[in-house]
Amino acid sequence: PYHLNENQIKVLKEIGNKIAINFNLRQCPLLIQGIITTEGRFNVIEIEPRLGGGLSYKSIEEGTGFDLMDSAINSYLHLPTKMMYKERLDYFLIINIFTYPCVFKEVIGYKDLLEKNIISEFFVNRSIGFNVSSRLSSSDRVGKFVIKASNIIELEKKFNIAIDNLNALDIENNLVMRKDIYKNVNF
Repeated sequence: PYHLNENQIKVLKEIGNKIAINFNLRQCPLLIQGIITTEGRFNVIEIEPRLGGGLSYKSIEEGTGFDLMDSAINSYLHLPTKMMYKERLDYFLIINIFTYPCVFKEVIGYKDLLEKNIISEFFVNRSIGFNVSSRLSSSDRVGKFVIKASNIIELEKKFNIAIDNLNALDIENNLVMRKDIYKNVNF
C-alpha cells in the first residue's frame, strides 16, 4: 500500500486529465497504472479506458462511495453519471493467495478471520483439483482476501495476522500456501 500526499494526488489528477483530453475520453472508466519512484514521482506505465481487473472496483466503491461499475455501464449506454464521491479515508489491501505447485484442495483459516473482522471479505478463485503451477501468475491465484483498516498501523497488523492464520491445502492435506512471498512487505 502506498499513501499519496496532496501533491502526488494533484499530479495524478493532472495526468488523468491530460490523458482524457488527448484521447478525447469524455465519459468512461480510465485505468492508469504506474510506479512511484523512491523520489515520490509517478511514472505512468499503462493506460486503458476500462475498469481495472480483480476487485479494484470494489475497493474504490467501499473507500469513496463511488460505484465505478455503475458508472462504466452508464458510460457504455451514454447515460449520465453523477460524479459524487468522498475522499478516501480508509486503507484497503487486496491480497492474492498463491501456493506451491500442487493439486489444490482449499484455503483454510479465513472463516475465523472474517468473524474477528481481521479480513472483510474472502474469495475463492480455484476449485478442488486445480493444478497450480510454479509461475505465481494470475492464473495460479487460488483465492484472495480484502483487509480494511482506518490507519496504516492497523492495516499492517491485520495483514500479519491474516498471513499467520491463513493456509492452503493440497488434495493430500499438505500445507501449501506460499507465505514466503508476503515477508518483508513494506507498509
